[in-house]
Formats: sequence, structure tokens, C-alpha cells
Amino acid sequence: MQDDYIFVDKANDKNFDRTKYELLKRFMREGDTLFVKSINRFGRNKQEILKEWQWLIDVKIYVVVIDIPILDTRKYQELEGIGELIMDLVLQILS
Repeated sequence: MQDDYIFVDKANDKNFDRTKYELLKRFMREGDTLFVKSINRFGRNKQEILKEWQWLIDVKIYVVVIDIPILDTRKYQELEGIGELIMDLVLQILS
């Protein structure tokens, strides 16, 4: 049985301290998919964005950034290192 959860986080805290996002991170498990509207939901600057992205990748969470379709980690799971390279390049440019 698969449970689907929807977390809505619209906060814009300047220090990125968002309780719903932290709750979401505690709920997510390997193989889950996180949909976000925009990459800037991960942080205020490049370092924060890359840190959050890396955490998600490390715990094997798929990430789909809705307004940047190339940032969909589900697409690259069969490409091994090539997919990671593509994601790294795009993240570096866009963050």
C-alpha cells in the first residue's frame, strides 16, 4: 500500500527556517518523489540550494522542479553518472 502526502509550504522566511519543509524532510523516504514549483524553494542562495539538493540526492529522493522540466531526477536514473553530471551542470547554472 502506498501513502501519498501533500505538504504545502508558501513561507518566505529570510533565514529559510520553515517548519513544514522540515516536517516534509522527516517524512520522506528513499524512492519518494518531491515536486517543487521552483528551485528557489530550496534556499536563498546557491550554497543553500545545492546543500538541500545534495541532501535529497544522498537520501535517494527523486526531485521534480515543475518550472524547469530538465530538473527531474526520475529521468536520469538509468543513465548512471551521466544523469548526475547533467543535474550538476544545470544546478550550477540556475542556482
